[in-house]
Amino acid sequence: MHHHSLACRAATVALLTALGCAATNDRARAEHLESPPPQGVHSTDTELSEIAAGSRLHRGDLIAAVLQRNSTLAATRAAWDAALQRPAQETALEDPVASYEMAPLSIGSSRVDYGETVEIAQRLPWPGKRHLRGEVAARDAEVLEHDYEEMRHDVALAASYLFDDYYVAERALEINAEHVRLLHDFHEAATAQYAAGLGSQQEPIRAEVELAHLEHDDVTLRAERRVIVSRLNALLHRRPTAPLPAPSLPPEVPIELDDTLGARLEEAALTARPELASSTAEIGARHAEVELAALEGRPDFDIMTSYSSMWEDDEHRWMVGVSINLPIWRDRIRAARSEAAGRLVEAEARLRAKEDEVRASVRQAFERLREAHHIVELYQDRLLPAARDNARAVGAGVEAATEGYLALISAERELRDAELGYEKARATVQRRLALLARHVGRFPHEAAELLANLDQHATAASAGGKR
Repeated sequence: MHHHSLACRAATVALLTALGCAATNDRARAEHLESPPPQGVHSTDTELSEIAAGSRLHRGDLIAAVLQRNSTLAATRAAWDAALQRPAQETALEDPVASYEMAPLSIGSSRVDYGETVEIAQRLPWPGKRHLRGEVAARDAEVLEHDYEEMRHDVALAASYLFDDYYVAERALEINAEHVRLLHDFHEAATAQYAAGLGSQQEPIRAEVELAHLEHDDVTLRAERRVIVSRLNALLHRRPTAPLPAPSLPPEVPIELDDTLGARLEEAALTARPELASSTAEIGARHAEVELAALEGRPDFDIMTSYSSMWEDDEHRWMVGVSINLPIWRDRIRAARSEAAGRLVEAEARLRAKEDEVRASVRQAFERLREAHHIVELYQDRLLPAARDNARAVGAGVEAATEGYLALISAERELRDAELGYEKARATVQRRLALLARHVGRFPHEAAELLANLDQHATAASAGGKR
């Protein structure tokens, strides 16, 4: 009986001690893991070695490194840089044309002098055409600039999502390890109790089965963590197995997510989204094309000068002249103008559609964030405390011999599920926050600052209105 009492107390004290500290575990982890988060990407020259050497990986540092090193972004930037060279080419004059002619039969003739003609001609477009062609090219390059910025936001969002997956994998491994230790204690205690003839054989067998499940989960979670690290390294243009520090603890949402904040986010998105800026630049290009099409009915000029030795009179040997094309095929010109006008209407309609899409996407992301934030509060205020209280009560019952180990194992499993659910819910808030920032045209690690600034502006406006 004394052996049973010691084994029972050893297991239940381990559980009760863990539960007694559970209420402060989150705060302790925060003190251990979290340092002040970055307020933005301070420099695109963030060294990857600084990240690898750090004790914890922060979201902002990861995004800065990805934006600096990602190969897909480098390719898109190269396309933009190439497009920047088009305006100078479009506004330049065509190369002059030089020609040389000779009279072959005059070569070596004793009756006539050697005959030759030299000519140089230069094409001069109608005034305004070169400028408008350059404007079209410049606006098209601007479209690629905003497309590049859009891709930077998408790549940053992908990195942020992987950061949250990385965090969940790390926390799941930590939670799993904690409960493996508890189940080892339960298994030893249940085995000792059964050996003393004071418990059923089912209790140590059930503990062994649960322990096997946890050990299987550990293998699965470690494999998942390696996959996530390899995907992060791919974004960083590194070897798949290159090491990364463990992720930092995600911060809490700093303010109340009310309806007025959602409306302010919609308005902020309309001025910050790179997709809308790209559409605006496209409209500029199509406007220039309309103006250029209107000049298609104007002729271009060719000016020339020539010298011919075959004229007898010296005054006739040097010639200057001009030629023009004759834009007489009006159907072609009208079609070109109609095409340009149609493309402009298309671009303007596409911008309006994108504005509607932006408003809807911001509102949807905002509502999803509110939902995820509510679930975190539900875990904090009800689910986690209830699971801890239940496990604590069952542990006390086992110590008092009013509960069996089967009930204790079940309570421990419920607590483990609640702890993991809470961490997943926290990561979901960060994912929804990152998506909201993307829809507003900001980077994921700037989301909290964005919300705080909008809230401060609203508070200041409200105070000003009351005065």
